[in-house]
Amino acid sequence: MSIVTSVPVEIVNPDIPYDKLGIYMSISPVWGEKSIGGVASLRVVPFRVLPDGTIDKREDKARDLVIDNVFEEYAKDPVFAETMNQIWKGLQEYITHKQL
Repeated sequence: MSIVTSVPVEIVNPDIPYDKLGIYMSISPVWGEKSIGGVASLRVVPFRVLPDGTIDKREDKARDLVIDNVFEEYAKDPVFAETMNQIWKGLQEYITHKQL
């Protein structure tokens, strides 16, 4: 059974795709007594920019990825390994630049 609304949802600019991604990323150490590991998470949220400059995002279409063991994933997935190499290289350069 459905009920008809008196205020229907308006679809604004249906011809403009959600062709961009907002990215939330976290890489964190996992400390052991004699070892260090890592976890990573990634959340991507599709968005688009409307003609008036308004950002229209779709949190309901967000996708999540959680990697419980960064080093294990690094060893078995070459694309992940290359991605992490680029991230770590960029972070190292920035840390060196900022003298952290």
